[in-house]
Amino acid sequence: MGAAILSAAAHAPTLAWLVLAIAVWALSGVLPPLPGGSLGVLALGVIAAWKSCAVGARRAGLDYRLGDVLAAPAYWALLSLAFVHAAWRLAVEPHVWDKTPHDRDDQMPELTVVALDAGREAA
Repeated sequence: MGAAILSAAAHAPTLAWLVLAIAVWALSGVLPPLPGGSLGVLALGVIAAWKSCAVGARRAGLDYRLGDVLAAPAYWALLSLAFVHAAWRLAVEPHVWDKTPHDRDDQMPELTVVALDAGREAA
């Protein structure tokens, strides 16, 4: 759970750092110092995430296309916005919950109430 929260906070800054390093290199021709170990861990993490998404999509009977692979980093960066929003709401209004509004489903079947002693009668 902690790793998921930490990664949500780190996605956008990491992507911004990577894009900025590539932009500096492209515009000036000077490659900024990039820690090789960190880039290796980043690459392995991205590949593992793409692979797990592909496996999950296959299990669900869905296609995992090149567009999905290319859109994933943008989606991951948006997780940072959700993290900032959640942290802000937790600090400012800790007892408020953002709920998604849903329409009432009038076609829900009626639920049958089972007596609490039903298990004792069967035994």
